[in-house]
Amino acid sequence: MKKKKLITLASKPTYQGYSYAFKVAIVDRIEQGQISQNQAAKEYDVSRSAIQKWVKKNGNLDKKLRSMGGKSPKQEIAELKKKLKEAETAALIWKTAVEILEEDFQIDAKKVLNRIPKRSFEKDGKKVSVTKVCSQLGCSRQTFYNINHRKTEQDNSTKIMKDKVIKIRKDQARIGGRKLIYLLQEDFKKAGIKIGRDKFFKFLKNQYLLVKRKKNRTITTRSYKRFRQHPNLY
Repeated sequence: MKKKKLITLASKPTYQGYSYAFKVAIVDRIEQGQISQNQAAKEYDVSRSAIQKWVKKNGNLDKKLRSMGGKSPKQEIAELKKKLKEAETAALIWKTAVEILEEDFQIDAKKVLNRIPKRSFEKDGKKVSVTKVCSQLGCSRQTFYNINHRKTEQDNSTKIMKDKVIKIRKDQARIGGRKLIYLLQEDFKKAGIKIGRDKFFKFLKNQYLLVKRKKNRTITTRSYKRFRQHPNLY
């Protein structure tokens, strides 16, 4: 393999015009990241504006970007810096909100994990790792998976209990909570569901399955009689 001849100031033409090979060689070095445009201008004693024109005209990278409708590296860096500032601001707001919830409202941020399904950690097709989420909330990955596993079990138990209650209520529409838990004890044991009276009533309330009490109306006068009544003559 032939070694590429290094371009030096001595190889630069002494006349006004520069050869095409000279321009392309400098542009190649700039695109490969060996030197910057400023360094090339100083090293080869060429004006920076001339080098910018050579890069724009002969550079493969710029041509590809323009054909694909892309952005220059400087534009991408500026956008990335802007996004970084926005992300830092959002992180600061998030941490402040968590501190306010924990100090003023006594709400543990870790308990929020059971309300966040895994699919929520996706944005624009990019997945956010569970490790990053846990580091923001100040908990371990084990805690996250335990909470989600517990939430799945609770959802399954709720569905089973609701189906059992609705099945009985089809025959006895106004059967109460105490009778229901007595009738369903064996079914709950088979399904591995452990629940007490108070918790069962809370479940009925959350699922809108409590029986509404009828109003007790006392009737003091019977105005509806079977015999014919004469009008009052007085």
